[in-house]
Order: sequence, then structure tokens, then C-alpha cells
Amino acid sequence: MIDKKINTKGFTIVEVLTAVAIVAIMVAILVPAVSQVRRLARNVRQKAQMTAMTIGIEVFKNDFGVYPDSSIENYSTGNAYNGANKLAEALVGLDYLGVHTRTIFHSDGVGDNNADGTVSANEYLYGRDSELDLSDDTAAGVLDSKNSRMGPYLEPEKANAAYLSDISSQTSSSNFGKSLVLLDSYAKKNATFTTEKYGMPILYFKANTSKIEQEPTNDVDRIYCWEDNRDLIEKKPFWDYTATPVDYLGETTTFDDNKDLFADLVINPKLKVGNREMPYNSRSYILVSAGEDGFYGTQDDVFNFDKK
Repeated sequence: MIDKKINTKGFTIVEVLTAVAIVAIMVAILVPAVSQVRRLARNVRQKAQMTAMTIGIEVFKNDFGVYPDSSIENYSTGNAYNGANKLAEALVGLDYLGVHTRTIFHSDGVGDNNADGTVSANEYLYGRDSELDLSDDTAAGVLDSKNSRMGPYLEPEKANAAYLSDISSQTSSSNFGKSLVLLDSYAKKNATFTTEKYGMPILYFKANTSKIEQEPTNDVDRIYCWEDNRDLIEKKPFWDYTATPVDYLGETTTFDDNKDLFADLVINPKLKVGNREMPYNSRSYILVSAGEDGFYGTQDDVFNFDKK
């Protein structure tokens, strides 16, 4: 009888566990790296968007002689028109056809349309009615034409613009809700009434060049004023006016808290002279994206300047 020796090949339990452990370690190393690469790509895309906006703003200044205004108006009425709204109007208009040459950046879209030096209630610059709907308004005072427009300074298809009513349910019938904003590139579902994903509005603050510092406790001395976008950054989430006011870091706020936090964001430590604090871009403007987390004032915010 011939004995046959059977060779059985396989893995021991120790070898299997070792292989699993190695794979787990590799996944643990690679997943954060991939996430970091994706985050970096989104940040680069956001910087590119702000660069395009910067070019548009500079062309606007060349045409109009000044940077777009950013001061907030009508906040107490619930129809606020803020820095983010005015940036969108300056770069694409209220209907993507460009900004009207006689705009006064007003929430109801009026201006000195007939160039008589005054603004009447029915002088709608963009062919809209008093609620800024999309109808073609031919009421008295509407003299809109393409010859009265400049721009648009951003390609409408690439502007990533939206009406606030698209991402805000409580202002859909107001001028505030019908106002445009330019959204950042971090698309995420940020409203419970819709399944669509939107970025957050890009905030715009024009420098007050008559001031000389960014003093957070003295309103009259500040180069930049956080209230210019108050209705977007004071609430969490901003589209819910019933929410408890919070500061940039998510805590119950006071105005002084927000001034201090905003100053921390925009002050350039390299420009501090004695007790005088100077912000970045002290002669022009600041753009702010809420970044990956969708909240303004946190570490991942993206600016049109380098804080490093």
C-alpha cells in the first residue's frame, strides 16, 4: 500500500486577523487623507469663485467709480437688504441681466430711473412690481432697458446665485425673500422645507475708508461693520426668524459679543500699531464664505484674503 501524503494549504486564524488588521490600518490612514483632499479641492474651488467675484467687483468699481455699498437697510421691517444682497445686485443685477446704472441698492428695486434727481415709489429699475416678482411691470416710471445696465460682471451660469426664498421659507413673499444672494460652493441641505442642496450666502462687507481702525466696542470707529449682514449671521439657522439669536460660535449673543468675534475674524495682527487694530483689506472689502460646516465665524471660514 502506498501512503499518500495530503498537503492542506490555508490560512491560520492569526494570519487572517493580521491581514484584517493591516487592511483596517490602511483604511484608517487613507480615508482621512481622501477627505482632506476633497476638502482641499472644495476650498480651492471656493477661492476660485471669490477670485472671479473680485475681478467683477473691480470692474464694477471701474465703471461706477466706487465699490458696491454693503450697509444693511430695513432690518426692523423684516425686508432687510444686506451686504450679500447688494453684492449679488452689483455683479448680476436682480434678474441676471446686469446692474442698473441708476441703482441705489434698495430692497424694493427702485432708483432714480428718470434721472430727475429724486426717487419715486414707482421707479422700479428692473421692470418689477413693488414685491419684486418676475412679472414684466409696465407701470408708470418703469423705463428699464438693456441700455441702462452694466455687466453682468459674473457669468450668470457660473454665479451660483439664488433668491433667498429658495433657501428660506419664512420670507418667500417679501422683498427680502425675493432678493438674490451669491452662494458659496459648499452645497448642503440647509432648509427643512426643501430637498435641494444650497451653499450659504457669501457675505460682503465694504470698508469704511473714513475710519482708521477696527475698534469692536465703538461703532463709529469701525472700518467694517458686522451688522452689514446682520440678518444672515445673527440667527441660527438664518432662514428661521423664530430661532434664538446666536453668535458666530453658536452661543446666545449680545451685540458686543458679535462685535468682538467679528473683529477677531477680520483683524490683521501684522498691522496692529500700538492699541490701534487694523483689519485685512482695510481700503476695499471683505468676502466671507461659511465654509464646510455652513456656519459663519468658525475656523473653516474662507475669505478673500490669506490669514496665514
